[in-house]
Amino acid sequence: MAYDIRKTEEGETIVLPLELPIYDGLNSELGRQAQVFLTSALRHIAVCDWMEENLDTSDDYICETIGEEKAQASAQLVNVFMSLAGIADNLDIDIMQEIWDMPWKV
Repeated sequence: MAYDIRKTEEGETIVLPLELPIYDGLNSELGRQAQVFLTSALRHIAVCDWMEENLDTSDDYICETIGEEKAQASAQLVNVFMSLAGIADNLDIDIMQEIWDMPWKV
């Protein structure tokens, strides 16, 4: 699945205030894309958990591999957010305003 980053008519990348570019596409395509990215992220996280619980984490190779898995999981989660931001934009939802208005409890 390859999607283009959404751009203005002048060719500038559209970025949310969180400096998160958004994907362009139909909601159904973006939803499927988000699902695939989330599944991938959860797999990488599960691998990290298993490695940390069952392998010698003092081994440099194991630590490096865990770091790579975490980096891949992070990248996949960012892709999830980009896909969901695209859906919100298609629905004319201002994500940042929604976050601002949310009743956060501290």
